[in-house]
Amino acid sequence: MKRHRKLPTSNSGAIADVSFLLLIFFMVVTTFNKDYKLSMSLPPYAPVQAAGQVNGERLLNILINAQNQIMVNEQNVDTKMVSTISKNINTIITKGLKPIVIIKMHPSTDYQAYIEVLAKINAAKNELRLELSEQIYKEDYAAIPLENKRQIEKLLKIQISEQEIKI
Repeated sequence: MKRHRKLPTSNSGAIADVSFLLLIFFMVVTTFNKDYKLSMSLPPYAPVQAAGQVNGERLLNILINAQNQIMVNEQNVDTKMVSTISKNINTIITKGLKPIVIIKMHPSTDYQAYIEVLAKINAAKNELRLELSEQIYKEDYAAIPLENKRQIEKLLKIQISEQEIKI
């Protein structure tokens, strides 16, 4: 008589448990790249361009060349770009004008350099917000009432224009 050996069977429920534990382990251990975003709101679409001249004293020109070097109003800026931008914008505001920042880029400028310039403009705006609060209301920006904050925001209404340099 031949004996038929029974083959050992494996419990498939245990395999599913182990695979889910491994899946959860890798989900917890893995890090994902964070997307850094700048919040910008686009102006409404206007089919017709506004006619008229812009006062040259309102303009702040920022140039980014092919090597990602930055110039603010035809002056090279290496380290203190935020203070240079805020000083130029403050000069425009003290004249009672609304500033227009024009960013001119070479076609081969890195996108990272452009994003850094936008971040520096935003940082300069924050720095000016604190300075104007101290100058006008003699208080810290966080301590002043909402109506006064709105007045400062009206002064700091900055228009940004982007242009690509034609070669």
